[in-house]
Amino acid sequence: MGSISDQVKAELRLLPRMLGKLFGATMAIIGFTMSILIITRKMNASFMDTLPTLFLGAAGMIVFVLFSKKSGTQLSEVKAEALLPGDSKRLNMVSWGLLLLLVLVFLVCTWLMTR
Repeated sequence: MGSISDQVKAELRLLPRMLGKLFGATMAIIGFTMSILIITRKMNASFMDTLPTLFLGAAGMIVFVLFSKKSGTQLSEVKAEALLPGDSKRLNMVSWGLLLLLVLVFLVCTWLMTR
């Protein structure tokens, strides 16, 4: 029974970092999608019109990478019984897979909105 509670505690400690990665990826998708929409919808769109949304997208990518690195250091602090050695790489692959999935969603949304 102790190992299950340790595993739950370890996952709860990682939850804020996973939510931070989700928040960063969402910021990136929204920012880059809005900049593409501004460029494609406005006739005389300038670079200054898209600058705030590009900053939002870049900030989202930075937030994602920072939370990804923080979760990697958090995994090293978790007990060995709670997570197996391969779990760190698997969680890292899951987070990057989620980012790529959200990028795919971004591309599909952009394609649908600009048709």
